[in-house]
Amino acid sequence: PSPTVTATIVNNSLFDVRDITVVAVVLDSSGNAAAGSSTFIDSLAKGESQNLVFTWPEDFFGSLALHPPVDIYTRVNLLELSENLE
Repeated sequence: PSPTVTATIVNNSLFDVRDITVVAVVLDSSGNAAAGSSTFIDSLAKGESQNLVFTWPEDFFGSLALHPPVDIYTRVNLLELSENLE
């Protein structure tokens, strides 16, 4: 089975958000980025949450195979949010 990471993203802001990029970065035992996977969310309404699944095509080896730490990063265009305020 290929490696997977699950996460939940929650929009706790006061605004609906569009065009969200979410990246999962798997860290090695030294804390360095060893693998990454990304997904794109078209929109997430204020107060809404969405479950995410990140996958990789091949198994992790060595210390990565033993439940490595994972950082999750999001990217949103804040200029689009400011347009909602007008």
